[in-house]
Formats: sequence, structure tokens, C-alpha cells
Amino acid sequence: MSKRRKLRRVSNEKPNIIC
Repeated sequence: MSKRRKLRRVSNEKPNIIC
């Protein structure tokens, strides 16, 4: 659930988490 909140930050370093 926290993955969607940090989608912008994670998308920059780990775009894999968005999947």
C-alpha cells in the first residue's frame, strides 16, 4: 500500500516496485 504513495519517488529509482 505504501508503494502507491511513493510512486513518484520509487519511480525514479525502482520503477519495478510500481509493477
